[in-house]
Amino acid sequence: IIIDGVNQKLFINPDNKTLQTYKRLKDKQDKAQTSSLKKSQHTACPVTIDGQTVEVLANISYSSDVCQVNDSGAQGVGLYRTEMALLSSKSQFTTHKWASIFKEVAQKLAQSPLVIRTADIKQDKNIKDLDEAEKKKIISEQISAALTLDQKSKLDIEVMIPSVKSADELKQYQ
Repeated sequence: IIIDGVNQKLFINPDNKTLQTYKRLKDKQDKAQTSSLKKSQHTACPVTIDGQTVEVLANISYSSDVCQVNDSGAQGVGLYRTEMALLSSKSQFTTHKWASIFKEVAQKLAQSPLVIRTADIKQDKNIKDLDEAEKKKIISEQISAALTLDQKSKLDIEVMIPSVKSADELKQYQ
């Protein structure tokens, strides 16, 4: 059964040609509705009842997640969990490799913010057996890559270092 409310038609046993015609019409309407919804998601900024605009940033675990961020209407990335790259990689990371990954993500975000959290390498994380010197080296390379990229580009990049308890602890990454 096909009910066409716009043209006030009812088809009880439609033939194949009529079925195909209405299927194409429905697909076209669905596509237009989806496109309209995506446009409204991207242009509508969340606003509180009292009129305050709210910036919505997404959390990602992999560089490939950026496409979903852009499709969701989020205004950027508030937390990029870099330890996931370490977990999934079989090769060593260098400052250059981190910079390449960060640049790819930031460019896909255009001028939207990207907050890079340096690898959260704690005992509860199952990241290779790394000694303290290796952990510090990874985090220092990530910081160096992010700061260098931020200085050399017009991309909006920030760095977050997890679990820092003191200024002295922070100084060890200089």
